[in-house]
Amino acid sequence: MRSRPTAESTGDIHDFESRFYLANNAVALVVGPIRHERVVRAFKLLFGGWVKGPVVPPTFRQPQRTTEVRVVRVVAPEASKVELRGGVVGLKATDEDFVVGQVVARVLEARLKRDAAAQQADRVMADAPSRRLAGPIYFSASITPERAVAFSRAATDSFAALAGSPITAEELASAKASLASERGGRSVGDHLREIEFYALPRTYPLTYMTRLEAVTAADVQRVVQRLLAANALTVVVLGPVSENLKPQM
Repeated sequence: MRSRPTAESTGDIHDFESRFYLANNAVALVVGPIRHERVVRAFKLLFGGWVKGPVVPPTFRQPQRTTEVRVVRVVAPEASKVELRGGVVGLKATDEDFVVGQVVARVLEARLKRDAAAQQADRVMADAPSRRLAGPIYFSASITPERAVAFSRAATDSFAALAGSPITAEELASAKASLASERGGRSVGDHLREIEFYALPRTYPLTYMTRLEAVTAADVQRVVQRLLAANALTVVVLGPVSENLKPQM
């Protein structure tokens, strides 16, 4: 059972709310067949007493640079499989190369899934999520302990190989098609939230597909080289792990 908050922690929560949850520091998205006048009436009724105040500036810090491959092991001998998570500090959503970074993740995912078939890994994926600060480009997989070493090395080799040799036309086309399909399934509300959350230009949903189509194999190679030059790979391993699990890059 969770313990009830003390008077002090309750006060901390109230202080945090009064400092950060301000009427002039909030964004509301309304999507649907509803008149502007009705929306305004509802907001005045429900939020008319919401107090404004000085907006506290953000104090988030960029992640520190990792200069050597780092392996974090979490030993869980009772686990039946090994969970792998690995990646580098990537690009923030407003970076001019962010869309290229998303293509990099899709190409990496496709390569890892081919390796997964041979190594009997499951839940294999790679991603480059949107962030206001530089977010990760990472891969994840679940695999049996006896195959974890081989798959981990194959995964890190696949990441490094993207910087050393161009991807094929088929890989590039497949990655673009995957991203285009995902974008096509988004609602107007999804696009509006993305714009507000990540401080993107208002035209971002309209220009995304043009930027995606313009990505070349050379762009993918250039961006991977840029990422690996800035940070080394970090790998997190959870399960019945051994000292032999040391990725090489």
